[in-house]
Amino acid sequence: MPSPPHGSDNDPPARITTTSPALLRQAGPDGTDLAKDLRRLPPLKTKAEYDPDAIPHSAPSKAVERAHRCGAIARRVVASRP
Repeated sequence: MPSPPHGSDNDPPARITTTSPALLRQAGPDGTDLAKDLRRLPPLKTKAEYDPDAIPHSAPSKAVERAHRCGAIARRVVASRP
């Protein structure tokens, strides 16, 4: 299977799960909290695309909770900016 174009929605999640959390942790406590939830989402996407039957019923709910937490952290950080 050919590699997706750089910057597409189909980029391998490995880049997100290895680089982004490390950069986020450098941003302080909010970044650390965000990194915890963010690194768990891309592997679920890949698993759901290729083997949706192997995903427990609780996984989508947890993914939505994590995404909501990521959004809440982002809103809090933006609101705290002058």
